[in-house]
Amino acid sequence: MINPAEEPKKHASHRTAVFILVAMFVGTAYFGWQVYRTSRLSIVAVSKPAEFRLKASREKPSTFWIRISGWMDGEAQVEIAGRAPAMIGAGNVQWRLSGEWTESECVLKYTPISAKLGRLEVEYRID
Repeated sequence: MINPAEEPKKHASHRTAVFILVAMFVGTAYFGWQVYRTSRLSIVAVSKPAEFRLKASREKPSTFWIRISGWMDGEAQVEIAGRAPAMIGAGNVQWRLSGEWTESECVLKYTPISAKLGRLEVEYRID
């Protein structure tokens, strides 16, 4: 025999499950879109200076962020136009920069100081 007092609990748990599924979908879609808009490049010749032109994902961007991670055996300098140069050191590298940006591209200058070996990954978004 079905107890009428248990029937509303079934509907409540069903709504909770649907809410959780929708929230998971929205969260996954949002973070997936953020990853889709993020561009990447690698610096494999850490002993050679280089310039990289980072393109904006929108016609009129307002912000940017850049993350450089990886490993190298020495020091290097990175510079973004209009910002002070930054030193990144030997060992594990975790460097970030973000702020306002209104240009359609950004030039990232990489200048080794004492780095000879390593690999750096650059992730960026200008939008």
